[in-house]
Amino acid sequence: MVFTDPPYGLNYEYNTHKDIAGKEYLQFCNKWFPLLKEYSSFIFLTAGWKYNSFWLFKEPDDIFYWISRNKQSGGKFSHFRKIEPIFLWGKTKNKYNLDFFDYNSDRIDKLRQHHTCPKPVKFVIDAISAYDENSIVLDVFLGSGTTMIACEKTRKICFGIEKDPKYCDLIIDRWQQFTGKEAIHEQSGKTYNSI
Repeated sequence: MVFTDPPYGLNYEYNTHKDIAGKEYLQFCNKWFPLLKEYSSFIFLTAGWKYNSFWLFKEPDDIFYWISRNKQSGGKFSHFRKIEPIFLWGKTKNKYNLDFFDYNSDRIDKLRQHHTCPKPVKFVIDAISAYDENSIVLDVFLGSGTTMIACEKTRKICFGIEKDPKYCDLIIDRWQQFTGKEAIHEQSGKTYNSI
């Protein structure tokens, strides 16, 4: 399965790059999304609200929602938006109990010092619960590594892609802290440097 939380196309400045918006963002999404559809049996995608119609035109098989009562972003007609859409394509191994996930955004841990919008680990654990132990989960926007931690906790195999070197260091650091193991580069046998 694929669990992924791509940039939301809001012109946000990350560590080493700026999020793109508008036509350029949609062209970017049209490059990677068809590959996910072609090579995965199930996609679980959080995408925010700005490009809702774009994702609806991709004909999701279902739409769920993430409720986060402590979210602080506003909507067009509301001061605070407490839910986000989740778009689903494909087939799951097991059905979800509900069509929504009720988890507050993590605000007290130190993760927000390194990543602006990490998803709660419990939320990702529920998101990947449609698959059993030893299933493979791909996250093509790994960010702070929450999907990897959720997979470690549920005995799933995680493959992730992240282009920001600071986030890569954060991912390695989180994994090492969680597992108590040291990350080793497979080809060189060298230990990774962490934050």
